[in-house]
Amino acid sequence: MRRWLPLLAAVLALVACDTVKDTAYDAPSNLVITKVDDGRLRIAWNYDANFQDVVYHIARKDGEASWDESHAATTDDSQEFIDEVNTDSYTVYGYKVRANYIEDNAISTYSLPVAWFSPQAAPTDLLLEQVAENTVTLTWVDNAIGEEGYKVDKKVDTGGWSINYKKLDANTTTWQDSVVFGASVSYRVYAYLGESNSNSVQDNVTSSFPAPTGIDAQQTSQQQIRVCWDNNSDMQDGYVIERRIGVTDFSELAQATDTLYVDYLGITAGTVAYRVRAFAQAPEGGETLYSAYSVIDTVQFNITTRGALCLPDAGVDVYVDGGNCYVANEYSGLQMIDSSNENAPVVDYTMILGGRTKAVSADESLVFVTNQSGGLHLIDISEYLMPMSVGYCETIAVPYDVVVDLYGNYPYAWVADGQTGVLTIALGNDNPANPRVVHRLNTYGVSYALVRNGDILYIADGSEGVKMVDISDPTAPVVTQQSAFVGEARGLALDGNRLFVAAGENGLVALDANTLSTLYTVQTRGFANDVAVSGAYVLLADRDNGLVLVDTVSDTGPIVAAEVSMSGACHSLTIQNNYAYLTTDNQLLIVQIGP
Repeated sequence: MRRWLPLLAAVLALVACDTVKDTAYDAPSNLVITKVDDGRLRIAWNYDANFQDVVYHIARKDGEASWDESHAATTDDSQEFIDEVNTDSYTVYGYKVRANYIEDNAISTYSLPVAWFSPQAAPTDLLLEQVAENTVTLTWVDNAIGEEGYKVDKKVDTGGWSINYKKLDANTTTWQDSVVFGASVSYRVYAYLGESNSNSVQDNVTSSFPAPTGIDAQQTSQQQIRVCWDNNSDMQDGYVIERRIGVTDFSELAQATDTLYVDYLGITAGTVAYRVRAFAQAPEGGETLYSAYSVIDTVQFNITTRGALCLPDAGVDVYVDGGNCYVANEYSGLQMIDSSNENAPVVDYTMILGGRTKAVSADESLVFVTNQSGGLHLIDISEYLMPMSVGYCETIAVPYDVVVDLYGNYPYAWVADGQTGVLTIALGNDNPANPRVVHRLNTYGVSYALVRNGDILYIADGSEGVKMVDISDPTAPVVTQQSAFVGEARGLALDGNRLFVAAGENGLVALDANTLSTLYTVQTRGFANDVAVSGAYVLLADRDNGLVLVDTVSDTGPIVAAEVSMSGACHSLTIQNNYAYLTTDNQLLIVQIGP
């Protein structure tokens, strides 16, 4: 290597110098750009200098900036250059090269440019939309910064790709093309700069006709739903109507030649969704052509929110007795609510107990309320608008639930006391003002909920599952059965020989009430906090999905038949007649289930 070449190259790097002469020398060719490693690119090229000494000037373009023609120069005859850039950027880095002859200071024209497109700079989310029988609209997301433009390749049926079928300006994100009705058309879209392309995004569509629009589903009676839609073509032979109940998959319901269909449903209640697509026989006896689907329209069939009442705090438990509703309202105490008019519940009285009110139950003229900072409170409501505390029994942990009943002729309360287990509290036959704990049962879990059935007490014991307890001697209860793992047991409801468990992330678990063996599980895609039974339906208060209805007598087995979203997390529910009373972070809601 000549010793004077590095010094001369440094001088020649000033490409704008007046001593540099433009000539007719050919430009460097076959530029190739590759990633060496993170943060470094290699640009290589070919050039025949006819045995003359040359250096090369490299121009770079960063994103949308102008070309920097003084970016770099080689120091010898080397036909490659290593550059440092952010190789994972959305920015496009362009390069072009020209040769500078040492002997006469002549310079060639620039090569064709090449560019580095990182994977992040490629277009994404290509969508093909049939907007007319012979027109398709392409849309995509432009991620590149500094591309020269976009190229679209096209393929029809099984033919080859038409490369560079269309060139589009920089920052383009949509384009329309004409297509032949019935043909299968594929497109791929990529950004380019000079001789370099980004990665492509690809999709295909079979040209048919636009999807129906304006779909509208309305319940018109206790047995039927009317579905109508708008036609956007004259080439279809009819329509396919598809239906989904609850969270099942869509399935074909019927075909119609008109834009109206009346669905006679054989269910009591459910979340029912519809979608429609047009169809026509393809030309020359080919396969049936279908349009894209319409949007989905949904009806809450025979599910109606009748009343709603704002609560000052989270409603963590609810109990209904006739036209009276009682809500354990955390720091806001006990809410006594007139719910005789389901459409307009009204708070009659608020009783602040101090601390967090967790559970509530009632028996004739007494309301039983648990409080985390206190214990079990007995409230006399014989004068309804003047409730009076008449008894108190201290609890230990968090009293999540309370069940009150006579055993023989002697009244007891059982309290699910969280990590403490279950407390049996004797209320006193003649004087309930002096309740006292007569037994503490360590369940080894976190006791959240209780259901009593004669001599049996069922316990929802958190991660310990469900336990069956013999309480024939209330002062000496004995655990007789324990379920296999059911998830996080939070709520219980008994229906004949079936015990239903609100099992947290496991949704609904049905157990045999005699053996606690698992009958089936239904996932609710959320966190089930509480459960109740209404005829053929099991209702769940789901923290994430609101009110969930599970149809237990469906022909295909138990299914989630409906989801009714709520404002705030759903904590508790109870059923009276065909009304569900639900409490959330901020509301009491009364929802009618069925006609």
